[in-house]
Amino acid sequence: MSRGNLFRQGDLLFKRVDKIPNGIFPSRSNIILRGESTGHSHRIENGQVFNVFLGRRIIRRDEIFIRADKGARIIHEEHGILLLEPAFYVVTRQREFMTIKEKETWKFIRD
Repeated sequence: MSRGNLFRQGDLLFKRVDKIPNGIFPSRSNIILRGESTGHSHRIENGQVFNVFLGRRIIRRDEIFIRADKGARIIHEEHGILLLEPAFYVVTRQREFMTIKEKETWKFIRD
């Protein structure tokens, strides 16, 4: 789904940005996010995933960026293929607001 500079695939929202910020580094994997419940993953073809790392570990799963090259495709087994124009994108995970034991909080949607 596309709406101007916003694109969506399942529980992920892709928003076009001017550049990738400092402190965000290329990942060796093409996986944007792996599904917790199904094991399926959102992955990019013809592009690069960028994450916040500490050593070799990804430490911020809420700060994901991608560089989409010409012909970039986001692939997921259940959601079909999303075609992205060449650009940089920040990837936002869908969250839901909930109250647990009278405490209000946000939790990521599990895919």
